[in-house]
Amino acid sequence: MSFNLRSQDRIRDVVLVVILIALGVLVRSTLSASYLIDMDSFYYARKTAEYLQNGLPNSLFMLRTSDPLMSLPTDGSDPLVLNGLSVLGAVVGKLFGLSANTVNMRLGTFVSSLLAIPAFIFVKRRTNSLGGFAAGGLLAVALPFVIHTCTGVYDTDMVLGVLPMCFFAFGIEGILSDSRKGAIVNSIFAALSCALISCFWTMYYAYFYLFVICALFLAIRMRKWLSLALTTVLSILFTLPIHGLETFSDLSSIFKALFSLSSTTSVESKGVFAYVSEMRGLPPLETVSYLGGFFVLAFAVFSIVYLIIKKERSLWVIIPWLVVGVALGIKSGRFLEIAVIPLSVLCGLGIGKLKDWKVVVASIIAVALLVYPVFNAVDTLKNIEQPVSEDLVSGTEYLVSHSPDDAVVVSWWDLGY
Repeated sequence: MSFNLRSQDRIRDVVLVVILIALGVLVRSTLSASYLIDMDSFYYARKTAEYLQNGLPNSLFMLRTSDPLMSLPTDGSDPLVLNGLSVLGAVVGKLFGLSANTVNMRLGTFVSSLLAIPAFIFVKRRTNSLGGFAAGGLLAVALPFVIHTCTGVYDTDMVLGVLPMCFFAFGIEGILSDSRKGAIVNSIFAALSCALISCFWTMYYAYFYLFVICALFLAIRMRKWLSLALTTVLSILFTLPIHGLETFSDLSSIFKALFSLSSTTSVESKGVFAYVSEMRGLPPLETVSYLGGFFVLAFAVFSIVYLIIKKERSLWVIIPWLVVGVALGIKSGRFLEIAVIPLSVLCGLGIGKLKDWKVVVASIIAVALLVYPVFNAVDTLKNIEQPVSEDLVSGTEYLVSHSPDDAVVVSWWDLGY
């Protein structure tokens, strides 16, 4: 009888996870564009099509000078470019017989929705399926991820949810494990997650340091150092085959990155007439809206207090993670992606810890938590105005008034960098 119950539980959990993934894909597809909408997407799409046609490259890296369509920095340097996303796209295209266009437009919506899986599992292990569903659902429709991973966006953001969540989840499990074997196994998987992040994002070391700093609080509290030390060392060792000796240079550059962030402002890219508004600091109300609204934040605060009373040990990592994410996000809106994960996990843990008659209230709250960010995302995306250069407007107006109706205009268009 107990086997049947466990089997039913597993089937129920699989169904819930599939629903969460479908929810994420649906929201991203609904809020979609029929074309690629930024220069990063153009670049990764172009390289994906190239790899699908000509075969995979020998390395995840390439020099900018090796690509005739890429421009060099004004300082004359020739930095390496990381093409992990394009390699992933080409592999998926070959395995499933998909065209480059299908991969470019659809891969991000699916991969980014997988974030619900580790979130669900992590919270369920500490509470129940309801808590896991709430956490996974919040992340499936989290506004920062939806905007950067909807159909038409083909960028590294698609993996910067699921991989960091795996990194932190395995790392926390390792520290909390009561057995040496559990600590070692979880540390290995955490380090592998960190190495995978480094395949897609050149600033992977930001998550490395964020984990080490946050996990340090838990290690001190638990007086368990094996897993944290092992995760730290293995993360560096697993990254070495990917980045080589540059790994050490990358890890030392965190201070430069933090200094650069302290002076982050809005940037205008004259080459593509794009205004990088996401890098600006957000006012308080906009920050709250971007994180899911006052309701989500209020429930997260309730969860923190409630979980402290319940002595939830993972808070020693999750709260510092949230604080750092919010601090970075206030300075530069793009980094609110970092804060959304611990915020959603906190809400899921809070809902999952509620019991008995409170389950009904928790269910209502869970639905509200899931629905509100969706409306938030719809409202935000509807009101986004694509900035256009006055030169571009006047140029096209001139063409309209000085050319026949059947004229064919051939013009350079930015294909990514």
